[in-house]
Amino acid sequence: MNNKLIGFTLAEVLITLGIIGVVAAMTLPSLIANYKRKVVVTQLKKTYSTLSQAFERSKADYGDSSNWDLGGNYLLSVNEVRKVTENFSKIYLIPYLSKVKEAKYTSWKDVGYTYIKISSDWTTEQNLNSPGQILILSDGTILQVSVVTSNYGTIEDRDDRIIAIMIYADVNGLKNPNELGKDIFAFRMSLTDGKFGFYTNSSGITYMNRAMTLQYCKISPITCGQLIMTDNWEMREDYPWLW
Repeated sequence: MNNKLIGFTLAEVLITLGIIGVVAAMTLPSLIANYKRKVVVTQLKKTYSTLSQAFERSKADYGDSSNWDLGGNYLLSVNEVRKVTENFSKIYLIPYLSKVKEAKYTSWKDVGYTYIKISSDWTTEQNLNSPGQILILSDGTILQVSVVTSNYGTIEDRDDRIIAIMIYADVNGLKNPNELGKDIFAFRMSLTDGKFGFYTNSSGITYMNRAMTLQYCKISPITCGQLIMTDNWEMREDYPWLW
């Protein structure tokens, strides 16, 4: 009877471990990136739900948003924009958000950001110094609230009116990458019809299919939250701003 033991040589073991190491090195970064994106999308869905419910409760208490008193509506100066933004946040939003840790009118830079990209047309300093009502939530989400105006007059005789509220949400706070379309997403609350959702486009189109939504996202990451929601809360393989 042949009683020879069957085993592996040291060289064979080292080669096997080397192959496993190479495979792990190739796949681990992708697995980590996928995990991080799933965490962001999960938090984005939660933020969307939180804000949507907050505005619904606010409308239940104060009625149609077109009648909300923002403390100023016309010929907005820098100081009046700040006053209106603070009033809106204080009356119509903050009371309907659970556990707001901090609320103040300031810039991204003043709450600890050293880099942020909410507009590709701006310098880093312009992005960092963009002002608004900053709300830091208990789960780490950081919101910036600002007003959207439209000129109902002419260039010579302006009649600027507040038509909506814009909310940027950094769903993982100060953690990187701090860029629009990656971990920062834009919401819009219309004061004329009370509709709340992701910022989609500035062309007035009210319906977009998936192809149109993807194209807008490719051109401008400010619209990408809508694509993620359209794709059943996923960043698919063709999502333009994967990280």
